[in-house]
Amino acid sequence: MKAVNNVKNLIAGLTILMSVQTLNAQESTGNIWTMIPSSANLQITTTRGVVTTNSEAVNTLISNFNITSIEKAAPASRSEKLQSLYQIDCQCDEQDLLVEVAKLKNTFVSPEVGPKYETLGMPNDFNLAVSNDYALNLINAQGAWTLTEGDSSIVIGITDAGYYMNNMELFPKVVSSNLNFSMTNAAHGTAVATTAAGSTNNAFGKSSIGFNSSLDLRPMNYNGLLEATYAGAKVINASWAGGCYYSFYGQDIVNEVYNNGSIIVASAGNGSTCNNAATKVYPASYEHVISVTSVGPSNNHERTIGNAATTHQHNDAVDICAPGYDVYVTTTNGTFITANGTSFAAPYVSGTVGLMLAVNKCLTFEDVDYILKASADTLVNVVNPQYAGQLGAGRLDAAKAVAMAKDFSKFDVTVSQSVNCENFTYGMFTGEFYGEAPYTIEWSNGVTGPMNTVNAAGVYELRVEDNRGCRHYSEIEVIEYVEMNIETMSYDITCNGLSDGMVKIEEITGGVEGFTYEWSTGATVSKIQNLLPGTYSVTVTDAKGCAKTSEVTIIEPAALTVDVEITNPLTGTATGAVDVTAEGGVGAYSYVWHNGMTEEDLTNIEAGVYEVTVTDGNGCSATQWAVLQGSMAGIAEAIENGDVKVYPNPATDVVNVDWSVEGVQTVRLMNLNGQTVEEINATGVSATTINVSELPAGIYMVAMEMQDGTSATTKLIKR
Repeated sequence: MKAVNNVKNLIAGLTILMSVQTLNAQESTGNIWTMIPSSANLQITTTRGVVTTNSEAVNTLISNFNITSIEKAAPASRSEKLQSLYQIDCQCDEQDLLVEVAKLKNTFVSPEVGPKYETLGMPNDFNLAVSNDYALNLINAQGAWTLTEGDSSIVIGITDAGYYMNNMELFPKVVSSNLNFSMTNAAHGTAVATTAAGSTNNAFGKSSIGFNSSLDLRPMNYNGLLEATYAGAKVINASWAGGCYYSFYGQDIVNEVYNNGSIIVASAGNGSTCNNAATKVYPASYEHVISVTSVGPSNNHERTIGNAATTHQHNDAVDICAPGYDVYVTTTNGTFITANGTSFAAPYVSGTVGLMLAVNKCLTFEDVDYILKASADTLVNVVNPQYAGQLGAGRLDAAKAVAMAKDFSKFDVTVSQSVNCENFTYGMFTGEFYGEAPYTIEWSNGVTGPMNTVNAAGVYELRVEDNRGCRHYSEIEVIEYVEMNIETMSYDITCNGLSDGMVKIEEITGGVEGFTYEWSTGATVSKIQNLLPGTYSVTVTDAKGCAKTSEVTIIEPAALTVDVEITNPLTGTATGAVDVTAEGGVGAYSYVWHNGMTEEDLTNIEAGVYEVTVTDGNGCSATQWAVLQGSMAGIAEAIENGDVKVYPNPATDVVNVDWSVEGVQTVRLMNLNGQTVEEINATGVSATTINVSELPAGIYMVAMEMQDGTSATTKLIKR
């Protein structure tokens, strides 16, 4: 460490700065962020401070709201989308402006209130001579410096409100900058930059955690983040607030910085920020940003222990804590004071990340985030139980973080495997790399390059080195591939004429899970149903792309048919017989007659109508009926010869009965139980009608009785 000189007084300068800031805060100014997809057609120009366009509606808006500028909000972005993002500044009420901008939908898209940039630290108004810098001791800076004093090739970007470039703790460390902006708070920016990586071991002033890390100085806004990342900054510090609400535009900018490989560290807020210490402040609370809040010398989150009103921000977006109360900073050249704010907690983390990258240039944002949290001192949670879950993983421990980073070997390479489904050789190939091209690739079986084909299962080693010298080592296990075997279960069609066949895949052995199915019907599920007779095939493809096909034939049974042979009573006899013959269907038959009998054949039965239902083993059924005439003489013979007609049959409403024989005495309609439903006197006529409209559907018998006492029946079906 270096010796510390006596502090010089800058109270007068700070008082002037604070007065200017107060005056600015009273001005009625505002800004809107909006997309202008057709900005080129709008022809925005600014001449002598006057903004004009070729749109009458926009020009009216400029005049009514005293718009002072319409400029790109993120000109340093390389995103086509963000190149269409504009900031509209005005001397007006920005909420009123937002309402009117939203009305011009053909010009402005998705407008929102723009960010309000404010620094997150305020120096105290007294001098301090320091012989022991508690902040550096608390984070174990000297322990980190025993591992590395940093690397000047690691550039820490500082985005802030201004810089005193004559400060000898600052200017020797600056390797790039954009200072073409109004320096509204150079004391703040200087204090932040020198806390992160000011000159160290130069026998003057104070030490900085980043030691030999270099600095890139940029403006305090979202575009400053983009400028820094594209200038090569690996770490970017944002000790400022841009608003109290989430913005998709802000997240898009942060994502662009993240995707370019830079790590953003931001101040969580100073308690009064957004008027509530529990409120999320942005950019700190965005995804892909490390959010830092403050602790004091005793790991205390309350600056005045016991006074909850003296805390800085605490919420579930905070990632880690660092010293932010009464820390030792430099402002103008040779002036050293204490300062208070998460503005100064964040650069302690940024400088530590610079040291981490010095010992391991391969670290990604996710690696750094993980290491900072895994190495953090959790005593913070013990000391501040009332803020559990809102202070991140704990307090920064620079020594542990750098030590962990040094031994952290993480360089990702995706490796995929394939199987040759014909000869069952195995392919391994590297996919996406997460390093810096070009790469050197070696396999343990002597193959070099991204592709490796082997004939046997086993464990193979992969070694990859990228252009930075980062190394990856992994073992890839190739599992022996077992050829697929498909077992299916099929269900044939139950009854002739139906389409209730089914096939399902019962089991697949071998292959690699993640099976897909393709049937000859076009179905892509494991079971197909409602099938007609025929042959069906299924092709199963596994996760390795190997396929196997299986065929199944669905059979339709022969139609179930029922024939009856009737033996009518002979003249002078009273009984006859019905002989049933069933064919087709599946399995054994069962028989049920309308009168409850279950015999296959009937014998010794009287004249009448007999109906039998035959059911096979699948539950399919067929029905047949037999009319057993009386003595084969007289009317029975007439019915047999067609001299008696019953029509329509089946009938719905009225049945006609005609006959051309003499001697008919009675026409009787009976149900199958032998009960008379209707009786008609037929003496002297040759035709009659029967109204069946009110009768239930079913089978009935029409009986013709003669004067000589003979009778015969015929079947009638009522629908």
